[in-house]
Amino acid sequence: MTRKVSVLAAMALLATACQGNDAGTTTSQPEATVATTVAPSGPTKGGTLELVALNDLATLDNSQAVSTIDYDMVAGALFEGLYHFTPEGELEAALADGLPEISEDGLVYIFKIKPGAMFAGPDFEPREVTAADVAYGMTRAVDPNTLPAQSWGAGYLFPIKGAAAFSAGEAESIEGIEVVDNSTLRVTLESPSITFIFGLTIATSWPLPQEVVEERGEALANRPVGAGPFFVKEWNKGSDITIARNPGYVDPELPYLEEIHVDLGVDENTQVLRLESEEADSVFEQFSLSPQALRQLQENLDLTVASSVGPRIFYLALNNDGIFGNKDLRLAVAHAASKDFIAQFGDLAKPWNQLMSSTTAQSDPEGTTVYPFDPEKAAGYLASGGYDGTAVKIVYDVTDPYTSANATALKQDLEAVGFTVDLQGLQQTQFFEVIYDPTAYDISSTYWSADYPDAQDYISTNFICGTIDILNISRFCDEAIDTEFFATELMEFGPERDAALLTVQQKLIDEVAGVPVMEVTPQVVWGPRVGEIPTLATYAPYDWKRAWVRSVG
Repeated sequence: MTRKVSVLAAMALLATACQGNDAGTTTSQPEATVATTVAPSGPTKGGTLELVALNDLATLDNSQAVSTIDYDMVAGALFEGLYHFTPEGELEAALADGLPEISEDGLVYIFKIKPGAMFAGPDFEPREVTAADVAYGMTRAVDPNTLPAQSWGAGYLFPIKGAAAFSAGEAESIEGIEVVDNSTLRVTLESPSITFIFGLTIATSWPLPQEVVEERGEALANRPVGAGPFFVKEWNKGSDITIARNPGYVDPELPYLEEIHVDLGVDENTQVLRLESEEADSVFEQFSLSPQALRQLQENLDLTVASSVGPRIFYLALNNDGIFGNKDLRLAVAHAASKDFIAQFGDLAKPWNQLMSSTTAQSDPEGTTVYPFDPEKAAGYLASGGYDGTAVKIVYDVTDPYTSANATALKQDLEAVGFTVDLQGLQQTQFFEVIYDPTAYDISSTYWSADYPDAQDYISTNFICGTIDILNISRFCDEAIDTEFFATELMEFGPERDAALLTVQQKLIDEVAGVPVMEVTPQVVWGPRVGEIPTLATYAPYDWKRAWVRSVG
């Protein structure tokens, strides 16, 4: 409940900012409304954290990082934005000097940039972050010519005037982004958007030096430069990576650690052995350890196994560009899918009936209905949908024990009602390539971790027409539902907006835009040398700048 209260407080403050006042056209919130970073008395500064990871890193270009391991490294360590969320769920000003000034009509945002924040990276002479760098990061995220591909995070900036036109190649720049001076950025929106500022917490649009991108091109993926708490000291692809403290980070008290070293491509058994022998302090990826491994580690009294603050929802994405453009066949899947397999995960997972998590401000599982498990109805819809026996391709990430179990159970459920199934388990990097190719799958056993705990994040990224070629892997489009959804951006935070978003969610479930399956509470594990590794209720699940070790000797 603490998480919900903190975020709702931030929402209320933003709503107040949008309303303006009688004294002028803009209003600025007092500094006290933005969480400040105060180093607690416990953490020790210095030392190296030794971590292990199941997967390898593919790219450290913030505009391209989409897999869980890449995005955690980019958003959690190497880059920084105007805002981010704290472990307590509060919106915190990072590079921004407080909340923006917002015009009375909610269209113009004026951001001030804190002085002294420095970029750092390999083969780069540190320099200060300016408003022009912030503008460039936003523009690059939307640019359709960004290499190797347009950023998956482009849609978060579509509320900006001219952003969608620029993304579509219909304009040469983004009209609504204006650099006023080195420390001031003015952003104008197409129409008021109550959640616009939350989209700025997505790392794909965070600032970076334009000269570095122009000089390094696609090699930026291997030699990134950002304003995060750490920078890449050494990266041996397929082996390990060491990131070191950025002495010019915007908060001079952070990070606590001097370095973080991550061994890459370490299988689960070896991860467990290294944790038990204290060769490793923790794991870099939340979902790389199976429930069986976690139970084994819980028996070791020298290790801490604790719940993360941010749950992840798992759902079935049915590709509407293929046979599941037929609603009857979608209904057949919804009625065929059982949830008995979830019991194997014990208290780590629970059956779920929403397309948003329990920590979302609008969460209402009691008031949400889903199609019940009913094989007979499933078979009926299979017949009425004219299913011709074509093999249904189900893809999933084999490195994730939850999507793996879900996909395996679904194969059995679908075959039991008459579907022919082609089950394809993929390594994480390949999985994230395949789900953006609509010809490569029919169903994805997939998940969503909130970027910010509001229903808008879940719906806008996964289920609206405008994100079909970005993050909407269901490729679901219903313009009438879109219209209802976008109307919520004009509402103030509160019960009316919450009810409207829940109505949109119910319609998406009714149309089988996605089939909710389960909610999983990820675990964080660390050894006796670690003081704490704080977690976040975001896609980048660890707050590495606030992690610390007890001994630095």
